[in-house]
Amino acid sequence: MSGPKQITLKQVPIYDRALLHLVRHDHARSEAVHPYEITADGLADAIGRRRSDIYGVIIYLVEQGWVEYERHRVANKRRVKTMTLTPAGRAEAARAARVVSDLDGSIEDVIRAPPTMYSDANVLLNRCKVLQDQLDELRRQVESYMEGSR
Repeated sequence: MSGPKQITLKQVPIYDRALLHLVRHDHARSEAVHPYEITADGLADAIGRRRSDIYGVIIYLVEQGWVEYERHRVANKRRVKTMTLTPAGRAEAARAARVVSDLDGSIEDVIRAPPTMYSDANVLLNRCKVLQDQLDELRRQVESYMEGSR
């Protein structure tokens, strides 16, 4: 009988990798110019994913309340959407950093780690949980409406 599967650094969920990247570029939202690294393109470049793959991660981070996604001026360019960590996001990034530390890893290595099926599965599982919660709430609203119309 084998023991529990050991999680390697490459298997840190992609949203944790995104938070670890964003916390390295944490900034005040009131700054006149924001760094490129906090845009969708900057995040995609940092964690080695395509920009189209990043939007699901950003949506998840926003839904969790860890990131605010707003338009700001970036490095003398027009206004583009940038990500700013919320206090909850900073706390979650600190948790992710502790996980990496417990694995005796480097945050830089984790951010640049290639994607794995395990990390993608974690994102999908968490997204399914959010969707299931939304579905349950809609079901409760419909039942409440049906009870009221009798």
